[in-house]
Amino acid sequence: MQSDALLVFLGRMHLAVLHFPVAFLPLAAGLALLDARTPNETRARIVRLLARAGAASAVLAVLTGWIHADAEPLGRTAQEALDLHRWLGMACALLAVAGALLRGRLHSPALAASALLAFGAGHLGGELVHGEGYLTEPFRAPRAGERVEPVPTDAPLAFGDVQPILQARCVECHGPLKQKGDLRLDAFDARWFEPGEFGTVVVAGRAAESELVRRMRLPLDDEDHMPPAKKPQHSVEELATLERWIEAGARP
Repeated sequence: MQSDALLVFLGRMHLAVLHFPVAFLPLAAGLALLDARTPNETRARIVRLLARAGAASAVLAVLTGWIHADAEPLGRTAQEALDLHRWLGMACALLAVAGALLRGRLHSPALAASALLAFGAGHLGGELVHGEGYLTEPFRAPRAGERVEPVPTDAPLAFGDVQPILQARCVECHGPLKQKGDLRLDAFDARWFEPGEFGTVVVAGRAAESELVRRMRLPLDDEDHMPPAKKPQHSVEELATLERWIEAGARP
């Protein structure tokens, strides 16, 4: 039991360690490229120090990341992204070590390549945590915490009317890459209407009996309240729209 707790702790250290190579490697690469054009001994020493720190932290990030992925696996559909994240991280660490050890013409390119891979691995890591398309989400969907415009009360409701609400409030934890409770809410799913471990997500025609609505109506301090208290909360109008959609039959 104690060893399991230690592994979880070491894995979670990945979230702190990963920032160091993302900072050190681009800075080392930039200074190395500058030093290649206008050599300077003091700058060269700084580059060597940054390169070594970046390489060491990249290796540590890979080790803790590998533990983190095994100790706290993500949703099933995240596996491909997780594998790519791992391999990019490993390639970044190898090139960072090479950049720290090499001298001559290959020194700067190795550091530059490791810096680019650090950004790529970091981007994928962000999507694993926050959901697919997290970086570009502000341009294509309601931002978390942003009020979704209510649908007119006399309009017939379909899933497309409630999808922006689910996107803004739920998909971060129940989307393509992260599925807490093995639940996805980013696209219409017939499994919502089937009884599951935590009840029936949507009971067509009966909003009050739907687990989705029940959890959204719980007091904010209730551990089962959704979204979690630390996340931006839905408005009264948003919940009312979801309830109207369910009451009208929850059609696709």
